[in-house]
Amino acid sequence: MTTNTRVGASTNEVQLAMIAESDRGVTPATPAFDVMRLTSENFQPGKETVESSELRADRNIAETIMVGQSAEGNIDFELSYETFDEILAAALFSQWSGDSIVNGVTPTSFTAERKTPLGSGDAYDRFLGLIPNTFSLSITAKQIITGSAAFIGRSMETDTDIITGATYTPANQNRIMTAATSVGSLAIGGVSPAPRIRSLTLEIANNLRSQDEIGNLYNAGVAPGDCMVSGSLEAYFSSGALAQAYLDHEDVSLEFTLGDESGSRYRILVPTVKLTGDLGKNASGKDSDVMLNLSFTANMDRSANDIGGTILIERNV
Repeated sequence: MTTNTRVGASTNEVQLAMIAESDRGVTPATPAFDVMRLTSENFQPGKETVESSELRADRNIAETIMVGQSAEGNIDFELSYETFDEILAAALFSQWSGDSIVNGVTPTSFTAERKTPLGSGDAYDRFLGLIPNTFSLSITAKQIITGSAAFIGRSMETDTDIITGATYTPANQNRIMTAATSVGSLAIGGVSPAPRIRSLTLEIANNLRSQDEIGNLYNAGVAPGDCMVSGSLEAYFSSGALAQAYLDHEDVSLEFTLGDESGSRYRILVPTVKLTGDLGKNASGKDSDVMLNLSFTANMDRSANDIGGTILIERNV
């Protein structure tokens, strides 16, 4: 009989599960974790050290001292319906009101638990007090719709067993979305004729900062900055309308749906958008399309929609 066929852990067997915290940095008792769908993760502890400046005649360093610890990391994923709704709400500093959500000011933190099977047992890493700093989506023609969420946290703990009473809800098996079949009614309002889009990115950034204090090895808090909704788009140059909107610095809007089936789609509306960055529109070489490569920044809604924020997302569409 063959034994000891491996010398270490395999990424294929790693499980990441998350749960919202009531108090930042405190995992709920008997937690009901949600197992996550992801393509990669890179949660890590952050350890800060300083070296003593003591002068020594023997030229040795007196001591390397730990002065801080934290946790941070991100998950990368392929988008599927309802899978990341809780993280999306936290990235918007808001909560779902029925089937809609607008960016707000209320933070939510998470505990993430990474289980790594070792053959003879399991290793558990828990990252506490995680608040989403960014949430992004990338939509490119003929590709899977992908995304990423990055977090800033408080600390990391290790264990060799689950938390007493912990349960784990398996991830759903909803279909993975693609740019070919899952994107509908993509429109840039205020631009006519409608541009034809080859790729689009969307990012929500909270500009988080850690707050440190004397007598605390960990950050005392994590404070948000502005909610910045931005992105980029690559459009075929088929008319001068989009370029003119860029030059005139006009308000435009961005609206699109994501999903394959009625009732299982998201509608994303960014009502007030400014086109920024470089215009593109260059002859880049032989046998190529002339493309407009634009960035955009969203502002507080000043359109007739009056959503009371910068971005509105609806589900069950």
